[in-house]
Amino acid sequence: MAQIELKNITISLSGKQLLNEVDLKINDNEKVGIVGKNGSGKTTLLNFLLGNIEKDYNEDGSLGEYNKNKNVEFGYLSQIVKDDNKTAYEFLLEAYKKNIDINKEIENLTNQLENEYDEKIANKLNQKIDIFTNNEGLYFEKELKKGFVKFGFDIKDIEKKLSEFSGGQVTKISILKLLLSKPEILLLDEPTNHLDIDGIEWMEEYLKKYEKNIIIVSHDRMFLDNICDVIVDIDNQKLVRYEGNYTDFIEQKKLNRELLLAKYNKNQKEIERLTKTIERFRYKATKARMVKSKDKIIEKLKKAQIKPEKEDNKTFDYVIKPNKEGGREVLNCENL
Repeated sequence: MAQIELKNITISLSGKQLLNEVDLKINDNEKVGIVGKNGSGKTTLLNFLLGNIEKDYNEDGSLGEYNKNKNVEFGYLSQIVKDDNKTAYEFLLEAYKKNIDINKEIENLTNQLENEYDEKIANKLNQKIDIFTNNEGLYFEKELKKGFVKFGFDIKDIEKKLSEFSGGQVTKISILKLLLSKPEILLLDEPTNHLDIDGIEWMEEYLKKYEKNIIIVSHDRMFLDNICDVIVDIDNQKLVRYEGNYTDFIEQKKLNRELLLAKYNKNQKEIERLTKTIERFRYKATKARMVKSKDKIIEKLKKAQIKPEKEDNKTFDYVIKPNKEGGREVLNCENL
């Protein structure tokens, strides 16, 4: 079942066309990585899915379609809301509002049964307990505290107010809250930027077990490799869907590029051959119809051909020589 479907969508930003008449389908529970060069429109695509950007007109004056499951609930860290009066614990606890509300209902129903037994109330209580258990309501506080520590915080700091944390720390706490809230579709834009190794590893494990949709924009290839089962490449204003993780995508894209290049070179040779034929017979009246026919073929070939871009194999290669060589032992202590 498709959670999201784009049909013939064009998107422009500040007068620049980023996506041109694209199609995309994201199915239930897929973990999707969005990749592409800087400025290709990755974050713009996320904002379009959220409804923050309007679709543009296509060349023929039509507007494409954006369809999504009516039950879809997006989770996205659009901005950091800093509430100085809340502690980190209170702020993170908001992610479990559904569980907390159900727990209150369970307490109320239990109190009613203690005063007087009622079969309808008992059945309702059992239903609420099942929902609470299925939502891992018994373990949410443990999950919250474990995530807080794995994101690089001391557990005693969980009672500190948000105003006492730095901007970067509040960003990390906000990312953690987003993850813990478990929306139907989780949108993550460069989520590893603010995290150390422990935080990234915890997030990876959390996302692997995530039983809903995830759409990730990231330059972290290992992160995409470990989580994604679909890669969507923004290439030449088009969206190309690849099954598998990032490594699978690289191999498939390389193969596709080789096939496209072979087709392009074949077209070029055919255009060159037809051009020579036209030049040879252009001024012969008896060959006018043939020349016109060849011209049309060349025009079609030129429209159909797509020259693949060169592979981006740039790597940073530089030898850094220190001014002063360091010793083997940086610090040596006794009876510290």
